[in-house]
Amino acid sequence: MTENSTLSHLANTIIDTCVRCGKCKATCPTCDEGISGKPRWEIFSGRGRVRLAQGLLDGKIPLTDTIVKSFYTCFFCNSCVENCPSGTKVTELIRAVRCYIASKGKQPQGITSLACNLDSCGDIFGMGGGDRLMWALNVEDKVQARINIPAKVLYFVGCQESFKGSLAEIPEDLVLTLLHLGVDFTLLGEKELCCGNPYLLAGDETKCFEQVEKNIATISSLRASTVIFTCPGCLNTFQKYEKHRKTKLPFNIRFALEFLRDLLASKKLKFPGNAVFGTAVYHDPCELGRHLGIYEAPRAILKAIPNLTLLELDKTRENAMCCGGGGLVGACDKDFSVTQAQRKIIEVLGKQPALLVTSCPACFDTLEGAKGTLEQAQPLKIKDIFKVIAEALNLSP
Repeated sequence: MTENSTLSHLANTIIDTCVRCGKCKATCPTCDEGISGKPRWEIFSGRGRVRLAQGLLDGKIPLTDTIVKSFYTCFFCNSCVENCPSGTKVTELIRAVRCYIASKGKQPQGITSLACNLDSCGDIFGMGGGDRLMWALNVEDKVQARINIPAKVLYFVGCQESFKGSLAEIPEDLVLTLLHLGVDFTLLGEKELCCGNPYLLAGDETKCFEQVEKNIATISSLRASTVIFTCPGCLNTFQKYEKHRKTKLPFNIRFALEFLRDLLASKKLKFPGNAVFGTAVYHDPCELGRHLGIYEAPRAILKAIPNLTLLELDKTRENAMCCGGGGLVGACDKDFSVTQAQRKIIEVLGKQPALLVTSCPACFDTLEGAKGTLEQAQPLKIKDIFKVIAEALNLSP
């Protein structure tokens, strides 16, 4: 790592703040003895990864497959940062080390494939802009009139919801809700590019921020004053760009739930009370919660919905358990990701809810996939919060 002065400076700055107390080890989901087949090794904790980074930086340890696995099994849940008394930025350090690993040609194949798709097509699936509106098949007549028109609000859909059929209803439901509320909004359609978050998770900040800048230029041409997101990863990336580049974006950025909560507070959003949901548990996505600090907006909306009783998990908000869907871990070690998701679902089942609600496409996809592997979880319904909102408003395509 010594050949890259930028990464070396970042690593040294972060490493020096770690006091080796081990509080991160107690909360790290990848260092939990309760998960079968996952050894409670020091190197799978935040503290252990900091020490490994120091060893790599000093040239004292070789870059073995086990060490590579340590850095690519981090979910970027930020629990280590949340619980660190000295404020060590462990996840930033892990990004720096991932960049170093890639420079040595040891990046996992799954990550390399995602990066190649991003380079060639502008998205992690290798689909290209022509398929960006696959999600809108059921609402095509409503969406076409909203694409690339000047408007006060722009909805940035994101790659996962654009291209993964299992997630298509998230943007569909938000669009139906915005139309129902009479919001003046626009969409980028085929001109939308990946936000760059996968580049950032892989350790390539430069390419990530190049993606952000391309999207900024397109958004600015539509004169939107507010950009809303249903993917916490996309919002987090735009926010990081603003922070790291020390520049003010030419528009406000907000998670869509915050936008809707304001409409709820002004009584423009009202729920009629026809739908029946029963008891529900809300899962705090790591990126929306510990990274972005958004905890209350989803709860405010769920509590306002008639015939829905919101239950809280024992570990919630800042202490919420990760679902296993972050950090590109699924692209490197699918079983590792699924095991953590199973653990999350088992925690939810302890409350015996009828419904599990989340507000992140990666969380929804990961939890829904893991549910199919647990027989006892079959009665549990899993929904994204924008689906719950649309159902509570009696909206359908």
